[in-house]
Amino acid sequence: METVLLLNPPGKKRYIRDYFCSKVSKSGYLYPPTDLLLQSGLLARDFRVLALDAVADGLSAEASLERIATLRPDHLLTLAGAVSLGEDAEFLARLRREVPTIRSAVGIGDLFLEDPAAALERFEGLDAVAVDFTADGPGRFFAGRGDHGLATRGGAPGQAPARGEFSIPVPRHDLFASPRYRYPFVRRHPFAVVLTNFGCPYRCSFCVMPGLGFKSRSVDNVLEELDLLKARGCRDIYFNDQTFGADRPRTRALLEAMIRKNHGFGFVCFTRVDLMNREFLLLLKRAGCHTVMFGAESADDALLESYSKNITARGVLAARAACRELGLRTVATFILGLPGETEESALATIAFAKRLDPDFASFNLAVPRMGTPLRREALDRGYADAGDGEMDQSGSRASLATESLAAERAEALRNRASREFYLRPSKILGKLLDVRTTVDVLNLTRDGLGVVADAVRGLRRERKGNG
Repeated sequence: METVLLLNPPGKKRYIRDYFCSKVSKSGYLYPPTDLLLQSGLLARDFRVLALDAVADGLSAEASLERIATLRPDHLLTLAGAVSLGEDAEFLARLRREVPTIRSAVGIGDLFLEDPAAALERFEGLDAVAVDFTADGPGRFFAGRGDHGLATRGGAPGQAPARGEFSIPVPRHDLFASPRYRYPFVRRHPFAVVLTNFGCPYRCSFCVMPGLGFKSRSVDNVLEELDLLKARGCRDIYFNDQTFGADRPRTRALLEAMIRKNHGFGFVCFTRVDLMNREFLLLLKRAGCHTVMFGAESADDALLESYSKNITARGVLAARAACRELGLRTVATFILGLPGETEESALATIAFAKRLDPDFASFNLAVPRMGTPLRREALDRGYADAGDGEMDQSGSRASLATESLAAERAEALRNRASREFYLRPSKILGKLLDVRTTVDVLNLTRDGLGVVADAVRGLRRERKGNG
């Protein structure tokens, strides 16, 4: 039986390359890569499957090459990211030269979403790229079948956006059981990543997900995976859907089944504030949810409307209040520096974040991600360079400079937002009082140190820029 290696390549930083989102981990966390995890079960039907997460294992490029050479894989399914474009291209080219047993290689990553053929020209180590990791295209490609649906060098552009329903073989969670995996919002270990839908039906123009289409996984198929995770001793789940609950009837059926089965899982999910009515939140709570993540993005309703977010600041406040009433922790994400952002609107968003007061907040800078309307707008207006494909999706550094907000100022405002939100005495006390588990203690220690370190770095950059 031929062997397929699932690879998260090494990097100079702690990169997260997951679900077409690549970034530098803000506080050192890393979780099992969803793309490779879901492919593991599909590939295991016809191949011997191995996995190597060089980032989790802390392997250098040299050590990774040595490890892979000893595994002697026949095929390679690898992640790659815009955040590490140069490093990934160089490593994969070298890998193909130095490990001749690899006869074919497929890549998955955000940098391939806009123009796969052009991206492949920069990646001599790859033969094709996949844009749907819930489909069996890579396996068909490795088997030499022509109906694989992948984008190939000088060949077909790849399959159409996803739609409908899907089921997959239960992923091989045993291949992704590193003790180094952690996620800041899970409350107990061991934890696992689970997907109940793929893509997103909403149209936020700064996000890559609308271009992927949308399809839902059958409830019975998800429950089969949850049963296996329960038998393995899993205690917490990170549902990595881009919008948990987007297919409301199917999600309700899943949550009701989880309540009946009484798995005892705690879980984290990401959803939208316009889905977060009390009925849905109460069902989440009864099924084991302890933390809800959502995009608040901005306090400026006009800006939210212009980027098709289709929510309002008032709606965000109402969703947060409903979560607080039910005892659900909240994580709100914000974007600063979108075209149209001004100093005044950014400061209003910072003030809004403190008024909203979620349990956690993530402040990011706008990034012209591949294949998004935002990228097309940024290129048309000269806010971004078409030749610059390397970017950090989390927005740790500014990728856009607009007429109303310079890149350096956007970075300073992001740093200010994080400092003002997290270094308030009330927030520090609240975090200490929220500790419930040993994992909470570890997360608070690591993430707290990360926030302080980020604040110090931000102040240094600001002073250097002003000096």
